[in-house]
Amino acid sequence: MVQKKSKPAQVKSKAPKDKEFPALKTLTHEEIYNLIAKFMRKAIPIKGARLSIINDSQNRTSTPKSPYITLQITERKRLSTPETRYTDQYKITWCRSQVSVHILFVGSSQIPALEMAHAFDMRFNDAWA
Repeated sequence: MVQKKSKPAQVKSKAPKDKEFPALKTLTHEEIYNLIAKFMRKAIPIKGARLSIINDSQNRTSTPKSPYITLQITERKRLSTPETRYTDQYKITWCRSQVSVHILFVGSSQIPALEMAHAFDMRFNDAWA
């Protein structure tokens, strides 16, 4: 019996030229704030008042009229080492991250801060989010 020698698998790669190098795609702090604010506007029902949502980048400004929410990113850390997968044309590298956000609820006569926080908590921890 004659055994055929199999060839080892080959992986070919082509390095992109300088102008072809793909841009790094990440969420900016502003995009994170906008996503959270959009969710909060839908999750926290307020009748008779406008909900203002401000972020930590608005220093040295007076606070808005109640009710309002302040968001501040306090930490951003990587949870895993980068993972790589391949498609027919691309190499995709991604990494899981954790973003910690401090949320301050300031209520008014129309809606207490505790009620705002409870509405957010119930909807954020549900499949609705």
